[in-house]
Amino acid sequence: MAGDTYFSSVSLLLHMDGADGSTTFTDSSSNALTVTPNGGAQIKTAQSKFGGASGYFDGTGYYLSIADGDIPEFSNLSFTFEAWIYTTSLTNYQTIFSKWVESTYNRSFLFYILSNGEVALNVNNNFFLQTSTTISINTWTHVAVTRNSNTWKIWINGVDSASNTSSASVLNYATPWEIGRKNQSGGIWFFNGYIDDFRVTNGVARYTSTFTPPTSAFPDFADVLAYSSAAGPLGAPSVQGLIEPRALVLDSGPLGQPQFLAQQWAAISSAPSMLGDLQAVANQWAAIASAPSMLGDVAALGWQLFAHASAPSMLGAASPLAVHDFTGQLGDVITYYVMDLSTPGGTVRTPISSWQATLQTGASNYVQCVVPAVLPYVDSINVATEFVVSRRVVLPGDVVIEYEMASAPVQTTTFDQGPSRYTCTLSGYSTGFAPDEDPSAAYNRTLQDIRNISINQGGVRVRCSIDWLLRPSMRVTAGSNTFIVSFINYYVSNNDAYMDVGERT
Repeated sequence: MAGDTYFSSVSLLLHMDGADGSTTFTDSSSNALTVTPNGGAQIKTAQSKFGGASGYFDGTGYYLSIADGDIPEFSNLSFTFEAWIYTTSLTNYQTIFSKWVESTYNRSFLFYILSNGEVALNVNNNFFLQTSTTISINTWTHVAVTRNSNTWKIWINGVDSASNTSSASVLNYATPWEIGRKNQSGGIWFFNGYIDDFRVTNGVARYTSTFTPPTSAFPDFADVLAYSSAAGPLGAPSVQGLIEPRALVLDSGPLGQPQFLAQQWAAISSAPSMLGDLQAVANQWAAIASAPSMLGDVAALGWQLFAHASAPSMLGAASPLAVHDFTGQLGDVITYYVMDLSTPGGTVRTPISSWQATLQTGASNYVQCVVPAVLPYVDSINVATEFVVSRRVVLPGDVVIEYEMASAPVQTTTFDQGPSRYTCTLSGYSTGFAPDEDPSAAYNRTLQDIRNISINQGGVRVRCSIDWLLRPSMRVTAGSNTFIVSFINYYVSNNDAYMDVGERT
């Protein structure tokens, strides 16, 4: 089964599976949020789209709630709300999903069904979107609402059924998110029927043109292709490759052997050259074309290469150094973090909800990760010897880049289990970086999105956005300050990601 490319952006995922009559609604996103049933909302096996069960709402008082702040605020971000719904009556207006308190005018977001079967969206009580297409009772219907920049759409069974343009922000009122109810006196806005596979994706408009509704339950793991690990330019292990041919055509060469006529590679790789010290930090082939040369052999006609490489010349002196930082090719993309466990049976990719680490010179590194909804991964964690945190981005055309940020042996595991929460915290120490009083200028970095600069007798300390490539013993510039990095503290959660970079004098 394929994974979900945008799984790290999923804020809430409810498969609504379980035993008949159960009141446990498990969030299968990496957030593992607490979902509270109210008024008798429960799992029922009488109807289901996937998994043999669904959430049942009686139309008079059953609903689910998620505490304010648990789902990241949307403001002006793109997003996708979607679910399979099975309504048994259209007598009254029915709420699918809301963040709305009528009595106090805390009106943020309302996705609902009208009594004539049309589907509507109300944002802040001043932006409306309504379909002319109607849904039918006693049948499963896929409904979704997306925002892509300032374009808002409602989708019914994969068809664009309402569209409008607005720069409206989803206001952040301190009121819970609710599935199956709009909070107002009279109680006439409850959902009547069944809901299955409910998903919220923050920062991504999954649908921008007509699509086929899902034919199976939403994946609750990330999409993994292939990767390899090798030493990086500073000697620390790093996941350096996601290599995948994107287009491939074969034809016979002049000697009758198959050869590539066209292919596209997306890769980050690292390996020594035959001369011993060639290191490719970033290597992306955007296009390769080949054809017979004058001597009958296959020759490359065109390519694009982004690389950082060095090697000694024949006389022993350093040859010209070509430097290219691949992060400049990423543009405005969403990055997220994944963790891999090293086990006797191989590498196991595991979802994480947060992580933090300290990488430093002259002392050990420390890494910590939190695994939500840990039950499927308990056995792997118990036998794991190492865990690796990598930063991941999916570029247009599904080109994937991953880069290792931190790793450590699995030395401590703490399992935390409650009525609706089962997590594990992994931590460990690894060998620190070697100091370098005069690092190569080829690796100099400029810190971005600076939040704070602190200067005292201990040196300079900067809080800023996370740099893909920065490691201790490299030289950085922050404003008018330039220094050699002694330590980096990473702090990554569902709501924020930043690093503290400092020197020790």
